[in-house]
Amino acid sequence: MHRIRTTVIVAALTIPFVASTATADTVFHTWIEAPAEVMVGDTFTISVWTSLHGSVLHQGNVAFAGFQLHLTSSGIQVEFSEPFDFGVPEYDVGTPADGSVFNIGGYQWWHTPWNELNWENPIRLFSANVLVGAAQSGTLSIEPTLWASLPWMTGWYLDVPNSQGIRDDDPGSTRIITPATIRVIPTPASAMVLAFGSFAFACCRR
Repeated sequence: MHRIRTTVIVAALTIPFVASTATADTVFHTWIEAPAEVMVGDTFTISVWTSLHGSVLHQGNVAFAGFQLHLTSSGIQVEFSEPFDFGVPEYDVGTPADGSVFNIGGYQWWHTPWNELNWENPIRLFSANVLVGAAQSGTLSIEPTLWASLPWMTGWYLDVPNSQGIRDDDPGSTRIITPATIRVIPTPASAMVLAFGSFAFACCRR
């Protein structure tokens, strides 16, 4: 694996594609796998995945080309680690800040003999650790989002070893982004304090 800069990723993902026409059933799906429930103060791991569906899969040797996205959160204060375990050989880990990771990206060249092509579909893009704030409970949402300057998130080669490809902003395609929704619950000690406080308040009112 090779860590690279985001500007290189943008150039790399623009160059390889000879645009192909998307069929009406072409679906790009990007989602996050995460635990359904964690405790306040926990650190847990999420994984970002993507897949391609539709009759375009029958056009030739289909392989993932690359991605670019932000990772954002809402509802609960969290901190992200730098992403790791990338599913492609060339990547940029982005910049964790303010409950997000900005400018994450990665790609694979089909014609570089020193990098073995990842043919998986779905393909895991990367993982990241998430630290939950110590004083909050409720519902946490984590979502992949587009870069402000670029209209697409993922792209695929359709006929390796040629350069024809498709992106999720091509006419006729559908992009689906599924966030992770995680319930953040108080720790047992916090729950006992809350319960005792409620009990004491009730006793004082008698």
